[in-house]
Amino acid sequence: MKALARPLIIVVLLWFQVVAMPAISEDERRGPELGDVNVDPEIDKGQYQRWIEYYRQEAASYRFHFSSDHTKELELRESPVLLYTNPVGSRGLTHGAVFVWTYQGRSEVVGAIWSHANTPGPNQRTVSHEFHSLSAEPVVAERSGEVVWSTTQPSVQWITPDEVPRPAPSTFGRLTQMRNLAKELNVARVDPKDESKEQLRLLPQPLYRYERGSSAASDGAVFAYCVVWDPDLFLVIESRETDGGPTWKYAPVRFTHLTLTVHHRQKEVWRDARDSKLHRDPAMGYKLFYGVSVQSEVIESE
Repeated sequence: MKALARPLIIVVLLWFQVVAMPAISEDERRGPELGDVNVDPEIDKGQYQRWIEYYRQEAASYRFHFSSDHTKELELRESPVLLYTNPVGSRGLTHGAVFVWTYQGRSEVVGAIWSHANTPGPNQRTVSHEFHSLSAEPVVAERSGEVVWSTTQPSVQWITPDEVPRPAPSTFGRLTQMRNLAKELNVARVDPKDESKEQLRLLPQPLYRYERGSSAASDGAVFAYCVVWDPDLFLVIESRETDGGPTWKYAPVRFTHLTLTVHHRQKEVWRDARDSKLHRDPAMGYKLFYGVSVQSEVIESE
């Protein structure tokens, strides 16, 4: 029996990694439920659910495709990957939903439809749409049959981390490595008034995990760093095949007009300086459509 112990253990471990640990769990496949987000207790839950459905409809009104080939359309993951509220700030209570558009399983665009209560009229909310391209090639966004945004250059800066293990052979092992790398990064935003830094909070679960067999990378995931639950920076981590074997790459993705910094093991590896006009340049990967509409705070049920 002792002679069989080691082979039996190996077989069990292989079964556990291949069968018991799928590349995408059911929790990762489903969209977040109302209870998944830190909802302000004063929010009417029925109204909030109607707002989420409204955000879904707004996200679905966009059509994304690659500039090089209009037939290569990006697929909207219908369920939001994150629901959030943010009571902090001068805009009053903000809430929104984050969505991902993919091509062949890889995330190519991340976007948020959100609203805030601080408007000139009472009982109203100002709605905004915010996007960032994650693609290595230019993308085009259309709405109501018109081009509303296009990029002309790669939109993210890929970084190779120093002294990290090569990607693990199992999907579960790679997910653990991606989480560990995300935890090692210190992400902060800089207050323009006094240059003080506020550390952003990493959400422990990835918002999106690449599907099995995605085109551009062996594996990957999108993480979020937040103020309260409101994302100010997304982090894309990918396992890439190179001549020297598989390796990790990561790309910070801004989702605010404030200056952001990323440190890895106390060394600054990325900085994106504050530029309030950044979202007005259609060639850039970050686009904010602020104040798209003003809606009644109360959405009537159908």
